[in-house]
Amino acid sequence: ASSKVTKVAQSPASSEPASEIECRVSERKESRRLHQHLVQEREHRDQLLKRVSSLTAELSEQQESARHLEHQTRQLREESERRRTVIATLQNRSRKLDESRLLQDRDPNEELRQTVQQTKREVTRKSAVITELRAEISEARQWKSEQQRRDERNEARQEADLARARALR
Repeated sequence: ASSKVTKVAQSPASSEPASEIECRVSERKESRRLHQHLVQEREHRDQLLKRVSSLTAELSEQQESARHLEHQTRQLREESERRRTVIATLQNRSRKLDESRLLQDRDPNEELRQTVQQTKREVTRKSAVITELRAEISEARQWKSEQQRRDERNEARQEADLARARALR
């Protein structure tokens, strides 16, 4: 067995062994890598926070829009109720006028025929108005339902983004 003594390589400028220098170089590289990773994480967090802000603003707009639509829906319902009341009043007046005319006229058959024709015209007109009101109410309900679904999706998306942003902190 030969006994060889190995010399530790030394840096010409210092008296430190080469392995310590390599270790410091490795530590510096690791430190730079970690610093770059930290910078990237901060940028990502900032992007997420901006997105959360954007989604919050969008949600506020959607909520304001929903409030506006609810107000419009209430107005449409009130208008619809008012029209129904007017229709009922007109029907009562028409019925009373028809009854009084029948009593006053000498020729009840002619008056009856005219009353029937007039009533048919009124029924047709009122039926069209009622159909139109129903369509308006249906559209308002559908629009409100769609708006609520959009709001729910936006809220869920915002909550998920907030949770992600909190998890990154």
